[in-house]
Amino acid sequence: MAGPGNGFAGLVAFTLLIVVFLLPHVRQQSFGTGFWIYSFPVAATTNFVLRWVHGADVPASRPIAWAILGAASL
Repeated sequence: MAGPGNGFAGLVAFTLLIVVFLLPHVRQQSFGTGFWIYSFPVAATTNFVLRWVHGADVPASRPIAWAILGAASL
């Protein structure tokens, strides 16, 4: 049975594939407004995973949450 998390995971996977294929092109340009396009999927995925970790009562959720936030900030 497919849930809303599966659909979101599919969108994240699709977005990551697009970013991976466009990464060589993006690395050659200077910083611009186009880079904000890639920040939304990272922020949305981080928000989703943090809420899931908190809602599922995962053991050691606080260190996991900080690790996720650190990875998203990189």
